Amino acid sequence: MSSHLGVKETLELLESLKGLLREFAATEEKLNLQLRAKISSLHRRRDEAINALATRLSEEIEQADAALQAGRETAESKYQSRKARISALQKTGRKTALQEIENQEGKRKHKLQTEALQTKRNRESGLANAETTLAEFRSALAADQETLALLETTARSSFRGYGKFLRLLDGADGRPEADFAPEEHQLLGELRELLDRTSDDLRRFRRMLLPALFRYLPLWLVLIACLILLVPLLRLFGIESFSYPQAMASAVGCLAITFLLHHVGRRQAEARARTIASALVKARQLHDVCSEKAETRHRQDLERIERDFQSKSAWIDQEWNLAVEKATAARDSLPQQIDLKVTRVAARNEQCHRLKLERLERHHTGSVERWHLEAEAKKQELTTTCAASEANANADYHALWQPLETEWKTKIGSIYQTITAVNAEADKLFPPWQPQLLENWTPPAHFAHVAKFASLEVDLEKLSEGAPKDPRLAWPGPVPLRVPLLLSYPGQGSLVFETTHSGRDEAIAALNNIMLRLLGGAPPGRLSFTIVDPVGLGQSFSGIMHLADYAEHLINSRIWTQTSQIEQRLADLNEHMEKVIQMYLRNEYATIAEYNEQAGNIAEKYHFVVVADFPMNFSETAARRLLSIATSGARCGVFTLIHWDRRQPLDFVPDELRKASVGLTGKDNTFTLTGRFVPGTNLILDAPPAPDFAIDFIHKVGVSSRDSNRVEVPFSQVAPAESELWTLDTTGELRVPIGRTGATKLQYLAIGKGTRQHALLAGKTGSGKSTLFHVIITNLALWCSPEQVEFYLIDFKKGVEFKCYAAHRLPHARVVAIESDREFGLSVLQRLDEELKRRGDLFRKLGAQDVAGYKRAGGTEPLPRSLLIIDEFQEFFVEDDKIAQTASLLLDRIVRQGRAFGIHVLLGSQTLGGAYTVARTTLGQMVIRIALQCNEADAYLIMDDSNPAPRLLSRPGEGIYNDSAGTVEGNSPFQAVWLPDEVRDTYLARTRALAEQKSNAYPGPIVFEGNAPADVGENTLLRSLLESAAIKKTAAPRIWLGAPNSIKGPTEAVFHRQSGNNLLIVGQRDEAPVGGPGVAGRPASTRERAVPAVRRQPARHAATRVPRTNHSGHLSSRHPGETGGSAVDPEGPGR
Repeated sequence: MSSHLGVKETLELLESLKGLLREFAATEEKLNLQLRAKISSLHRRRDEAINALATRLSEEIEQADAALQAGRETAESKYQSRKARISALQKTGRKTALQEIENQEGKRKHKLQTEALQTKRNRESGLANAETTLAEFRSALAADQETLALLETTARSSFRGYGKFLRLLDGADGRPEADFAPEEHQLLGELRELLDRTSDDLRRFRRMLLPALFRYLPLWLVLIACLILLVPLLRLFGIESFSYPQAMASAVGCLAITFLLHHVGRRQAEARARTIASALVKARQLHDVCSEKAETRHRQDLERIERDFQSKSAWIDQEWNLAVEKATAARDSLPQQIDLKVTRVAARNEQCHRLKLERLERHHTGSVERWHLEAEAKKQELTTTCAASEANANADYHALWQPLETEWKTKIGSIYQTITAVNAEADKLFPPWQPQLLENWTPPAHFAHVAKFASLEVDLEKLSEGAPKDPRLAWPGPVPLRVPLLLSYPGQGSLVFETTHSGRDEAIAALNNIMLRLLGGAPPGRLSFTIVDPVGLGQSFSGIMHLADYAEHLINSRIWTQTSQIEQRLADLNEHMEKVIQMYLRNEYATIAEYNEQAGNIAEKYHFVVVADFPMNFSETAARRLLSIATSGARCGVFTLIHWDRRQPLDFVPDELRKASVGLTGKDNTFTLTGRFVPGTNLILDAPPAPDFAIDFIHKVGVSSRDSNRVEVPFSQVAPAESELWTLDTTGELRVPIGRTGATKLQYLAIGKGTRQHALLAGKTGSGKSTLFHVIITNLALWCSPEQVEFYLIDFKKGVEFKCYAAHRLPHARVVAIESDREFGLSVLQRLDEELKRRGDLFRKLGAQDVAGYKRAGGTEPLPRSLLIIDEFQEFFVEDDKIAQTASLLLDRIVRQGRAFGIHVLLGSQTLGGAYTVARTTLGQMVIRIALQCNEADAYLIMDDSNPAPRLLSRPGEGIYNDSAGTVEGNSPFQAVWLPDEVRDTYLARTRALAEQKSNAYPGPIVFEGNAPADVGENTLLRSLLESAAIKKTAAPRIWLGAPNSIKGPTEAVFHRQSGNNLLIVGQRDEAPVGGPGVAGRPASTRERAVPAVRRQPARHAATRVPRTNHSGHLSSRHPGETGGSAVDPEGPGR
């Protein structure tokens, strides 16, 4: 099937390209808009910030100026106010100062008195707090003492079963080391943590089983001792089985177990017991140390409180005296100090005022300069930030472009590569019509499944209605883009040109070009054209007609113009489609292309209906048939190439025709795809070659297409390998491959099972019937030994089809009749009838029903399956005489009874029609039907009345195998293998050589050749006489006249010593009367060994009357009455 892009795929590719271009253009525009918007926004925010900055600077300067003026006014006001206060204070300062001294002195004394009182109170409260703290600590320590005592009691109770653990509680293994440096409250907290941890450990210890049990160790020892006391107690109840030794042993065992468990329990609990004991000892120490530290701290606190009280009292006394002294001194020096201070204050006030004004000026100038600098820096920062943001935006823009470029290269590059590959492949398959093409062209081995008919020039800008403009998204190849338009098979192989007033010539030229392209891209014989040209009367496609000089089947013999012819040709194609569907596709293959991929050299042809000026001369029936082909033909390998003249009326809406085909609509000598407008495209039809070039090319195609209708499946596909020669056993069934069925399977001739016992084979002259007979005979001779199969071959044709088997002395052949007479054929039937009776006697003796049963019953004589093969069997019945009647009876008996005895009949004929033929009841017994090419009448005759399938067979060797008596469900289409004469002779020579290698003697067949003279060397009686040491004298002389027309000894004339024993020879050739009597019996006394050179007589001589011979070769004389001549039995005429 085609892997190339058809029109549909090409348009889908362009649609995909259009979508991608639009997508990339939209993305490009989006990115550019985003960048422009982002930069514009950055600039706007920068300008707004700079303007806001300038406005704020102006406002701040205005505020600073106002603040400076306000500061000056405030400073001047403060200066004047302070100056006035200084003058006023100088007047009242003295009085106020003395009063202040008195007040300060009083305040100081009052404060010292208050501190003295507070010191006393602090001493008393400190002593009380010390006592309270000691009492509280002692109380807390007492509670912990109780907890410790309880834990010690519990531990002693828990350790009661182990003295070692109790000693640990007493500190027998030494006191644990502990740090008692911290103060008592910290030690108390440590004690409590230790008690809590010890309590948890003690609870876990008490949950241990063995230590818990051994807390009551004395009780267990008492119970063990009670075992001894149990002995007298049991004896009181009359139980003597438990004695004192047993009791002692039990007690000792229990003690041992007890001490063992005691030891195990101690081992399990020792670590935890040590931890508990150590913790309790340490807790006791901590308790004692806490008590001692508390007493010590209480004593130290009392000493510190008393010491602090004495120290504070002495300081108060000292400060009291100092305050009195300072007040006295101040009263003396204060007036002078006030005057000096007033002077300094005034000067300071003046200086502060001046400095204040200077500071205000500096601050104002500095602030304005700072604001200018800050504004400039901020402006620079804004400009830098904007530039950085703009750079970031550009970087982000370019970063977004990078994946976009990658995606462009990936997606567009993929499409470009596809288009480039399609163009390259199209240029390779369909190069320009140049002279070098004609010189170098050779028929391809495989059909390209594609044909180029036009190209599309694509303007990418118009296709996408706005392609990307950035050079980074440039189309990777040349523009405008060129895309080939291809018909691909089987999917899109049909084409319709629709024209009105113009475009017809271009459409016809394109159709001619497409046919040339198809012929140039297909193996010889793989295409067939049915051309219809009702207006041009064949002139539109006259160049193609040169193919008829080489192979008529390529163009269906001629160009059709008349309505009846068109109807018939389209009917034939519809029948061909039926054949393909029913015989090849069935339910195994979707299309004929799939079938052909598997079929190899038996691939079916592709058929093309080429129509000009449709619907001219198309009847409604023809139009409907054409529509049926267009809609359903692609699956069957039938395609349409149509020029539709829209000016002609049409009785139906051709939508289905458009749907099933690639459509081109012509307008003003240009074409566009029908219903598939693609913007920016220009469809350019491929230019056809020059007329002379086209004719030369057609001649070259025609030369390569001679005999291309022949399909040759090599015989080697069905022949056995060397190791398989003569290996087939025919006991159960005779089964041999004869051809290919379907695409990959072999077709077998299967005879001998069920009702499949005999075969009827029919096919017209040239259909391959004789070749199929050769295939059957040769392949059976290769697969089966002579002990498995034997042949009786009769050929009534005026030819020598079976002569090769006589020439190679085929060991399987019993009789070979060439150009046979009816009489000899009848004798073969008689011989088989005798064989049937003989086998019947053998089977009855052994109680067997068939060949397999005969062999199972112990039959020792080899009974090969006998095949009677008669070509043109109807020659038996060309005359309504005794021979025909006898042959009909014998054939009927052999067909009906032979199946049980391994005797089978294969009848072949060119036709089953005619006045005389074998009885239909006999043919009805022949379940296997093999039909080759034949007419419809014979198709119904060889199959049943509802199965005309053979009429659809179209090439030599193509046939239908049916083993269901001709019913349609039994049809199995096949292609017979091709067996050339030289190949057949090679295999026959190999078979003869194999026979000669065997120990069995395989004599040659009985050969009857109607028009050949008899060979005296084949006279076994004469040869035995000549080779014998002594010849016995016969009672009467005899003359051998030649070979008989039946299966018996040579024809002879015996002359008795009586009247009428004379011989009359009548004929048209002189050598017959001379040569025949030359072979005569000689007296024994002569003992001559010379063999006379005798030429054979013709098969039959009118008025020749010779005596009939029996199977032993002796003459039985018949007296002709008064004529005095020797009589000849009319049932056994001589040759």
